[in-house]
Amino acid sequence: MKNISLLLLMALTLSGLVACQPNKNQGVRARTATTVVSPTGTSISYGVTNQCPQGMSNIGAIYDNGQAYIAGANGSFEDRVKSFLTATMLPQDVGSISSYLQDQTGVRFIGTINIDGAGNVVSAKSKLKIEIYDSVWLQNKITNPSEQPIPIELDPAKGATITGQFNTVTGIGRVYLKDKYGEVLFDGTYNAQTFSGTVSYKNYSNVTGASPAEGALGQFMINSCGILQK
Repeated sequence: MKNISLLLLMALTLSGLVACQPNKNQGVRARTATTVVSPTGTSISYGVTNQCPQGMSNIGAIYDNGQAYIAGANGSFEDRVKSFLTATMLPQDVGSISSYLQDQTGVRFIGTINIDGAGNVVSAKSKLKIEIYDSVWLQNKITNPSEQPIPIELDPAKGATITGQFNTVTGIGRVYLKDKYGEVLFDGTYNAQTFSGTVSYKNYSNVTGASPAEGALGQFMINSCGILQK
């Protein structure tokens, strides 16, 4: 019931009027046209068919509500997200990012993870896109409805690799996503309702000149029907 309640919070909408800031969508991993939505909305477009029953979202959230210890987590959720983005962006170019599902900024993802009969992730049939909705996006969206969030697109058709393995009985497994900028790991468990667990990363570069960042990013959760295909 707790998981369902958290997912429902993703249906909240934007409110408030704030000043515009410069667009920051440069130097990111990949950029394609998407439908701009609130991070709590349900209309991110990424060429993914929603396999869920009507009324259920196929959008996932990466967050940290403080209810679970995350091994390897250093600093606040916002600090971790900004460190993750240093593969291609300076931290000062990224606005504030909330760790809570009910807030107007945050991190969302959408995609397809295809699993064969043995529990192996089928790379050619899988892809995933992470979108960071920061305060700059929130402010600019008021006057520019086409304002885009910060995208990280991990698609084998565009050079990324996706591998992984799941136990078909317990649902425990992990998905590795990798491109030229680094690696992202979703480590968790799926059941008939949700796929949830923790997300970590390892960057290969750092635009600040420091060593590439790595570590835990946060928790994640998505309806199983929204991402897993067998």
